Amino acid sequence: MINRTNMQTNEEINSHCICSIFVITGKGTYPVPSGRYPIKCSHSNRCIVTRYYSDEFIFKKIGINIDTNDCTIFEVMHVDRQILDIDSEHDQNNLLEEGLFVINELSAWYKAQHPDSGIISRRIARPDIRLHAVGQDDKLLYFYKFPGIGSAQGIPAGRVIPDTVCYENSPYNKPISNITRSMITAVELLNGGFYKESFVSLFALVDHLVQEVTKAGLKRKGLKKKDINDLMRAIEKDNRLHHYLCNLIPLCGWNSMEDKNNIPYNNLIIQNRKRNEIMHENETLFRDEAIKGFEIMNDVIEWLAGNPFEYVIEYQRLPIEDMLYRKIIYQQNI
Repeated sequence: MINRTNMQTNEEINSHCICSIFVITGKGTYPVPSGRYPIKCSHSNRCIVTRYYSDEFIFKKIGINIDTNDCTIFEVMHVDRQILDIDSEHDQNNLLEEGLFVINELSAWYKAQHPDSGIISRRIARPDIRLHAVGQDDKLLYFYKFPGIGSAQGIPAGRVIPDTVCYENSPYNKPISNITRSMITAVELLNGGFYKESFVSLFALVDHLVQEVTKAGLKRKGLKKKDINDLMRAIEKDNRLHHYLCNLIPLCGWNSMEDKNNIPYNNLIIQNRKRNEIMHENETLFRDEAIKGFEIMNDVIEWLAGNPFEYVIEYQRLPIEDMLYRKIIYQQNI
């Protein structure tokens, strides 16, 4: 939460702390008047966020000159960070995520303070960043230029309208499955900064597939639809994944997931606890946790797709590392 009382602002700003500059695409689309705002992060680190506009962003020493006429600039002082390994991708990602977290926290706070203002701006995420620069003691340590949407994928510029309609290789002729569509949505949520929503949506898909595969096994054993539904409902909610995957499925003639694939099973149970913490205790989920969860869900869906019950899962394993908006096209250490 934002706390204006427990920080000596002028003293903190001049201290030996890490500073991040975020150049965000879009001018006037983000709430909060220009000014300096202290914020406490969920993991107890304090930050001071400054929001302002500028027509250009210049580092004369190394020749950076970026047109920011259509941008909003946020300066984040990481008050409790005085040490940073500039060669560590992990440290760089943590600093980036902390900056995005406090910027979005500030935006959410302002929206709550002004609920009738008609503000509809969404969260700020990596695709919105044009440049991220990090410095300390008035010295630039490193900076990133982020690719824009489209240019990152190598999409050519210009307007070229083809003469023919591509029926053969098109969504019309080769539609994706609902499962693949759900996984694409989870990736889009993750790239948009909605980590909890991405995780929960994908877990719901896995939960659904576990139940459908179990039902297919029970049907193969000769149970009627009503008896199957009654049995599924009778299983207690807290341990239902264990009962489905380790008790019912073996009774239907397939391997218990716990016995034959214990690593994915153990990971799934951990993710189930995480899901319950999010849903019932409003726990925070960070980006690296969401990415790990995506990989685990991939493993579970892949295992379920091998079921012997003639329940077809149209599944395409997505290379999550290639789909994340995290690759930076330019970095320079100073």
